[in-house]
Amino acid sequence: MLFRVVKTGMEMFDVCRAYGLGLILSTVSNIEDAYERVVLQDYGSYYQIEGPQVTGKNLANETRWLNLFSPSDGWIRIFLTLIGHPPLM
Repeated sequence: MLFRVVKTGMEMFDVCRAYGLGLILSTVSNIEDAYERVVLQDYGSYYQIEGPQVTGKNLANETRWLNLFSPSDGWIRIFLTLIGHPPLM
């Protein structure tokens, strides 16, 4: 499966979007037992992400999938701008 993330000119924002998509594809492929490598390449005006064909079926109760979006895990320490959480000490 091939994806392209068009760059906006905000370097860290663009890299985070590309790596985030790569992480999602890698997680779904592992859940579906594809275990194929996800490759991220920089093509100047866009990032290209290549990964396995994934269906995304049966993710509703899959903890590896839900943990990607759960604010209760370690992500809260990275994304300090999440709304509704107390400051970390």
